[in-house]
Amino acid sequence: MTVYAYLRVSTEEQDYENQRYGIVRYCEYRGITINKEFVDDGISGTINFKKRNLGKLIKILSEDDLVVVSELSRLSRSMIDMYALAKIFADKKVKVYCIKENLEIGNTALGLMIMTVFAFSAQIERERISERTKEALAKRKADGMKLGRPKGSKNSFYKLKGKERLVKRLLNNNIPKSQIAKKCGVSFSTLKKYLIKNCNL
Repeated sequence: MTVYAYLRVSTEEQDYENQRYGIVRYCEYRGITINKEFVDDGISGTINFKKRNLGKLIKILSEDDLVVVSELSRLSRSMIDMYALAKIFADKKVKVYCIKENLEIGNTALGLMIMTVFAFSAQIERERISERTKEALAKRKADGMKLGRPKGSKNSFYKLKGKERLVKRLLNNNIPKSQIAKKCGVSFSTLKKYLIKNCNL
């Protein structure tokens, strides 16, 4: 049996070290040794798993392997993808441990169903939050409130002005981009846009 830890943080300011800490503690408590970890840093869970490092992990999984994640949503935020993942885990006879939900999903049809149900519930909740946000913005607009950034104000992209050398040094030292964004006081998406514009960094 090979034990894999999978960690993912989205494009927001997040730090996967917290996930790693939780997974390591859980595995130590259970007497489990992690053999290898796969990380998707700054990748949204809505992106198809085949286009992430998770896809590389899926390809090398074999019977009786174990995948440990901090929570089920780290695998995917798409119900369709989650169902596909659950089926792959079942077909390959792989177990999945989800710490936050306290789930130990076996390589059975029941495990497939559990993953799908949790994913379905999470997607419904996201859609409800999105709908409430849209309704709130529509009401503010109807009440005459201006939405968006005030005219003439600068966006957070300019927060990196003067920090070019720092960003370059951190990149050269192979510091994760999520950590660089945090050190520079900007969101991951801001840093990503900055790096795309400044291709030489």
